[in-house]
Amino acid sequence: MVTLWGRRAGTVGLSGFLFPLLFLGMAESQLVMSVGPSLVRATLGSDVLLPCNFTIGEPISLAKFYLAWAQEGTKVAVYQSKGLDYQREVQVFPQELSRGNCSLLLRSVSVGDGGKYTSTIIYTPNKEEKQLELQVTAVPTISIPRKSAVMDTASSFSCHRRPVSD
Repeated sequence: MVTLWGRRAGTVGLSGFLFPLLFLGMAESQLVMSVGPSLVRATLGSDVLLPCNFTIGEPISLAKFYLAWAQEGTKVAVYQSKGLDYQREVQVFPQELSRGNCSLLLRSVSVGDGGKYTSTIIYTPNKEEKQLELQVTAVPTISIPRKSAVMDTASSFSCHRRPVSD
C-alpha cells in the first residue's frame, strides 16, 4: 500500500476536508441587514431614529457600499462613495457606516413623515432591503374658554380642538 504523509493513498483526513470548506466560506462575504422594530412611533415635532444595522463578514469598504433610504418609494437620503445626498430634514451618520450603523434620523417630524420606509444596501455584489413603518402621533390640544361656574347650577363649557399642522 502506498502512503502519503503517513496516510494510506485514497483517504483524506478531517483537516484535509475542513480547510477547503473554511476558505470557501471566506471567499464570499454575506450581507446581513436588520431594522427594528418594524413599527416606530414618534410624536409630532420630535426627532426620531429609524434603526438599521448591517454586517458583511469582512472589514467594511465604503468604496463598495451604497445606502438609500426611501419613504413610500421616494428617496430621502443616499450615500455612495462620492458622499451623502439628502432630500429633506434627515441625517445619516457617515462615520458610523464603517461600523455597520446605517440608521436614519428624522428631525422635527410632521404628519407627512409617517409611512413605510425602505432601507436598501448594496455591498457589491450583494443587495439587501428592509422595511419599517413610522407612525407619527399628535398630542391633542384643547382650549377651554375662561368661564365661571356656579355651584349647584348646571354649567357647560365648549372646547375646541386646534387643527394639527403638517
